Amino acid sequence: MENIFNKFLELMASFEKNDVEYIVIGGLAINLHGFARNTEYIDLFVNPFEDNIKKLQASLFEIFNDNDIYEITLEELQKFPVIRYVSNAGISIDVIAKLGEQFSFSDLEYDVKMIEETKIKFANLKTLYMLKEKTYREIDQLDLKFIKSKLDNNAN
Repeated sequence: MENIFNKFLELMASFEKNDVEYIVIGGLAINLHGFARNTEYIDLFVNPFEDNIKKLQASLFEIFNDNDIYEITLEELQKFPVIRYVSNAGISIDVIAKLGEQFSFSDLEYDVKMIEETKIKFANLKTLYMLKEKTYREIDQLDLKFIKSKLDNNAN
């Protein structure tokens, strides 16, 4: 499988160029806060409006050159708030428009980090905590311990 982080950086550079409104959540966001853990997915929370989804499609196509990307539409994201795209290289991307009635794009706060001259918008610790606090996966519980520790250290 192709290096997920290299493709991730290429995708983030394309998002910046195309002005895609997104926030990285999940395992990669945890990694960007300094907790090294494996993740198999790129989790992207996107602002669900037509123009932004077209920009998202353009960026995904630029990086993965796959017509299946055009199946990720606003209409589909309104029916299915999470759509998983798997590239020909085996990289999985979850495109998220909302999580139930609890979280929409406007509810999320983010930090910005520059890596290799690439701007990355990723969920801040408070947002990650809110997204993970009511989940029951073992990995989320480990993430929560890390997040709580970082939040406690930042408070002091």
